[in-house]
This record gives sequence, structure tokens and C-alpha cells, in this order.
Amino acid sequence: MKKKEKCVLPSYKKLMDVGLSGLCIAKGKHPEKFSHIKQEKLIRTIEENVRLAEELSKNNKNILPNRVWLRENGYGILVSAISRCPEKFDHIKQEKLLKTVDEHVKIAEELAKNNKGILHPQSWLQNNGYGGLSSMMSKYPDKFSHIKQEKLTRTIKENVRLAEDLAKKNNGILYSKKWLRENGYDGLYVCIAKYPNKFSHIEQEKLIKTIDQYVKIAEDLAKKNNGILPGGGWLVKHKYSGIFKYLKKYPEKFSHIKQNYKGGNTIEKNIKIAEDLAKNNNGLLPNCTWLSKNRYLCVYKSLLKYPEKFAHIKQEKLFKTVDEQIRIAEKLAKRNKEILPNTYWLIKNGYKALAQSMYKHPEKFAHVKQKKIKKTVKEHIKKYKELIKNNNGVHYSVYWLQNNGYYGLAGCIKKHPEKFKNIK
Repeated sequence: MKKKEKCVLPSYKKLMDVGLSGLCIAKGKHPEKFSHIKQEKLIRTIEENVRLAEELSKNNKNILPNRVWLRENGYGILVSAISRCPEKFDHIKQEKLLKTVDEHVKIAEELAKNNKGILHPQSWLQNNGYGGLSSMMSKYPDKFSHIKQEKLTRTIKENVRLAEDLAKKNNGILYSKKWLRENGYDGLYVCIAKYPNKFSHIEQEKLIKTIDQYVKIAEDLAKKNNGILPGGGWLVKHKYSGIFKYLKKYPEKFSHIKQNYKGGNTIEKNIKIAEDLAKNNNGLLPNCTWLSKNRYLCVYKSLLKYPEKFAHIKQEKLFKTVDEQIRIAEKLAKRNKEILPNTYWLIKNGYKALAQSMYKHPEKFAHVKQKKIKKTVKEHIKKYKELIKNNNGVHYSVYWLQNNGYYGLAGCIKKHPEKFKNIK
């Protein structure tokens, strides 16, 4: 047995798992070069799959691992075989992935017990990892009829009573809409939005505060901070973004509060920073995108507001002209055997601007030969015929094609299966 294994090249999956994806791609592209090497089969007979299942079961206390484990560990073909011919595997005990109805009933009873005898609504169950229980309740409602469940769909009167009860528990104020949604009261939230007049007698906590409320909060924060309101960064970080927003919108309302942040550096300081940055960058000030990403937002904003103050500093251009993009395309093509890489490659490798320029001005790039990203169905069929011809007439699976770099061909087979059905 061991001797046989030494003469057989491992399957594509095993090669990929140990980092030999390059070998897989080479074998896929030039199968004739590897024809003398016997490879482990990806497709097994039903008898081989039964033997494999028995072996896996033997190594797992005579229980075959569940289907999710089998798929995750590269035994997808075994899963397919079990689904197609379940009777062949009847003698092998398999680990259950799905719980029985009785097991779900027990879970539902436990959840209800921990929630004052009432089971949470379906939305709560789904959002908290009990999707299986939710599905089982929909399929077998009679099995769960003895468990009282919080209804998601209530009448308007029931929702009003529920809102009154919640308000009573919260000092007479109904929780905010955000709180209701986060705590499984979606039905009540929808009902309030649909029929606000029915809830007009109940005071509700507002999520959005008025300008005066924000001023009051700002005053309290300043009081706790030696009479100074913290800066914008601190406010946003500590969930006071509402104050920060209104500070910018209505500065006059907050003028009586001493602030730690009053618009950043002076224009003179920003010019000095810009000059230093240019000095350290061969006399060029980095572009606006770089300034924003590297925490020089104050310099960037000053540049936009007072461009004349920075006129003496030469700045790196963010956008290149069409002619500059043409020169870049020609250089890339020269490095790549006179063929410009396809659009997908350009975008992935930081040449998005070049790809956009080519799209807007195709005639300017007509002299540059580019590798096509999309092939026609006929081209894909031709390529597929070549592949199976070099594989002794055996068809490759979509999974194999994707793993070996034939993404376009795999996608075409999925989209037009009928075109590839009778290829020999």
C-alpha cells in the first residue's frame, strides 16, 4: 500500500493545501507534460467512497463526522456520494449536524424558562444563533404549541399595551426606536412608525436631541473638564458626535463654552508644515490624498481654502493627464512583452486611474495592445476542448478550473452549461 502511494501524485486539493498551487496551475495548463505521472483521483467510485467513509468512521470512535466537517476538510465528493446513494452508507453511523424536533423543543423550553416563561420572537431567535429552532417552529408549530411565545405580529391595541408596559418600567418614558429594534421589538417599532397617533399619549425617549439639549451636554462636559470642552476627536471617540456636528453647524450657540479645539492650526503654522513636508519630499508637497491619510487634514483644508498662500510650494499632482497615462501604459506594455495587462490586473495593482483613462479615451490607447479580460463563449469552448483533449477526453470540474486559474472558463460553464454539455 505504501509503495503504491509513493508512485501516485497527490490530488490537486492536497497539493494546494501544502502550498504547491504553482504546480497545480502548470499541470492544468500543460497536462501533456505530466501525462507520465499517475495522479490521485479526484473522483472516486461509490465503493471507494464507502471504504473511505468506513476508514474515517473508524478513526472517529466508529462515528462518521458530520457533512459540514467533511466539506471543510476536503471530503466534498464523499458528501455528494452519501446524498446520491444514502442506502450504501446505512451501516455507518454518522454524527448528526441537525438536531431532532424533540431536541429543539427542549431548547425552546429552556429559553422560555430563562425569559419569564415566554419564548423570544422569531427575529430574536434568528439574530441570536437559533435559526434552526426558528425553522423547526415554522415546520412543526403543533410541537411547540405548549410554549408561550412573544408574538412579532400584534394588533395595534396589543402594541399600545406593550408600549405602555415598557414605558412604565422606564420611569414613564418609552425607550428610543433604536433600543426597540436592538432588543427584539421590531413589531412595536413598525407599528409606532405606521400609526404614530395611537401612541401620542406615551412619551418616547428621543434618539435625536435638540440644539439646546446638546448645548446643555456640552456645558456639563466642559464643567467636568476644568471648564474646557474636549476636542472634536475626543467627542467623536466617546460617542458625542452629535455635539461635534452641531459645533460646526451652529458655532454661535457654543461660543460661551471654552473649547480645546477651535479650528486647528493658524494659516502661518500650516504653511510652515507644508514647507517642511515639501523639503523632505524632494521639494514637492505630497498630494491631498496623502495629506488626508497621514493626519495632515489641517494642511489639506488650508490648501483648499487659501490656495494663494501655498502658491510658492510646488505640489505633487494626484491626477495625471491622458498623455501621462499613455506613457505609463506604454511602459507597462514594454515590460510585459509588448502586451498591456488586462483591466482587472491594472485595478488590482494600483493603476485604477489608467484603467479609467482607457475607458474614457479608448482611441488614445488604440496603439497599445492589451490582454483581453473577457473571452467570447466560442473562445471558451475552444479552450475547454484543448484542455479535455490533453486530459484523455476526461472533463474537468468547475472547482478544478477555478483552482487552476481558469476563472473565466468556469464562469462561462456556469452561465451556459448547455454549450459545454456535448463536448467530447
